[in-house]
Amino acid sequence: MAPTSMFLTLSFLFAVEILPAWAQNTTAKCRSEFDWMTNSLGQSPCLVTAWLWTPCYGTGNGILIISSGLSSMALTSVLPATFVPPVPTNWVYQGPLAKDPFDSTPCDCNTVLYSTMAACGICQGAGIEPWPTYTVNCTQVYNGTFPESVPGGTAIPAWAFLDVTGIQRNSTFNVKAAKALAEQGDRADP
Repeated sequence: MAPTSMFLTLSFLFAVEILPAWAQNTTAKCRSEFDWMTNSLGQSPCLVTAWLWTPCYGTGNGILIISSGLSSMALTSVLPATFVPPVPTNWVYQGPLAKDPFDSTPCDCNTVLYSTMAACGICQGAGIEPWPTYTVNCTQVYNGTFPESVPGGTAIPAWAFLDVTGIQRNSTFNVKAAKALAEQGDRADP
């Protein structure tokens, strides 16, 4: 086989075999003490977050903002994927940046995704952005539900449906309450 033909064949095989595995991805690593946050499919809250963005962003148009309070950094997905990167200690995953149809989507502006994203930050040793701050640019907010069809490749842990609007004075994801619910398993229905 000529080198050009072999290269094209290998490139095609790479595209067919490897790229579909990139559809939803994360390089964020949870600490073992937070293993209870994984869903019944063994997916971390970071990977569940990537899956939950899929109905609104498809397989690769997302922008994720992380902030330390003093500075922020936009991480644009360059892979053909909905991708959740790791977040440094003392930083947080931020909510939508603008009140427009791309940033303020139903996939972003709901308590379920907020909870999986907050859990993703917590399990890495990062902070949590309070729910009212996270939703400041949401044009519509969905409490206690995921307003899109849940993608078939994931399952939503029961703890992600906790009420984050009133379980604590500062309206954030409650790790203690979530851990208590973790034994109930997953909910795939919106």
